[in-house]
Amino acid sequence: KIIENKKPSQNHFDDVEKIIKSEYTGGRMLVLMPGYKDIEEMAGRLKSIGTTLYVHRRGSNINDLRKKFIDNVGIMLTVYWEGFNIVGTSAPPRRGLIDKLVISRLPYGQPNPTKKDRFKYVYGDKAEGWIHMMNTTEVIRRTYQGIGRAIRGTYDSCNTIFCDGRFPYPKVMLDANPLLRNQPGKKSLIEAIPLRFRNNPKNFVLKLLP
Repeated sequence: KIIENKKPSQNHFDDVEKIIKSEYTGGRMLVLMPGYKDIEEMAGRLKSIGTTLYVHRRGSNINDLRKKFIDNVGIMLTVYWEGFNIVGTSAPPRRGLIDKLVISRLPYGQPNPTKKDRFKYVYGDKAEGWIHMMNTTEVIRRTYQGIGRAIRGTYDSCNTIFCDGRFPYPKVMLDANPLLRNQPGKKSLIEAIPLRFRNNPKNFVLKLLP
């Protein structure tokens, strides 16, 4: 299920804070953030939220934090979009334990200056286009991996909340509501959603958040 925020406020952190506080109703919520500065900002805003907050700070052990999160409930803030799993400890098939996944901001990064200069040397005026394409491809890959932190198996389900207006509406939503077709969003980013969810209207729930 995809819940998209398409009406961001002036301040992005205000938006994400409101979304987390309104959408957390118990269980486990995983919040994927693009960097540690974002985590520190959000941790300060959520310190009185009323549930356990698992904050993945720079230098902290993600595995220790992960084990505590698996054994309890609450909200976890991390920069790990791949490479760790939140799954049950029972015999296989082990099920994913995330009830809601929040993608606070799409993981666009700054191009490596050396690579950027190399592209300019090779591609000239077309270098920016190639760099953008490669950056977008990496964002799609990382977002796909991020969704995989919550969807670990065929029968897992999780509400995924995108707090970034650059993420497009899925086709099933556009077909159901023509008024959405002029909304902004980079169409290629939809590839971050696994195909089996993208093609089934029952897998999508639309909710506009203030």
